[in-house]
Amino acid sequence: MNQGGFPFQTDSAFDEAASLRYLDDLFSTILFKDVVRHAGIRDSDALERVIRYVIGEEGYLITAANIAAYMKSEQRKVSAETIANYLNAATCTWAK
Repeated sequence: MNQGGFPFQTDSAFDEAASLRYLDDLFSTILFKDVVRHAGIRDSDALERVIRYVIGEEGYLITAANIAAYMKSEQRKVSAETIANYLNAATCTWAK
């Protein structure tokens, strides 16, 4: 449950460190090779922070304004409009 159900997990004998590296690499590959490239996002660090925030706040009401306030608390000024664009990019609206 903690490590996911990807085929790699059984190949690594469920080694936790290897599994976490694999999941992080998978996240980075999807985020950077797909979303950043296809959506033409210039600030990939901000995108990553937004996505990690959304993943970490599962089950809570999430708005672009809430994320903008969080980013401001992290000394990163990103407008709510930019955050909305990042979220649209992450949900593959660029592929339509």
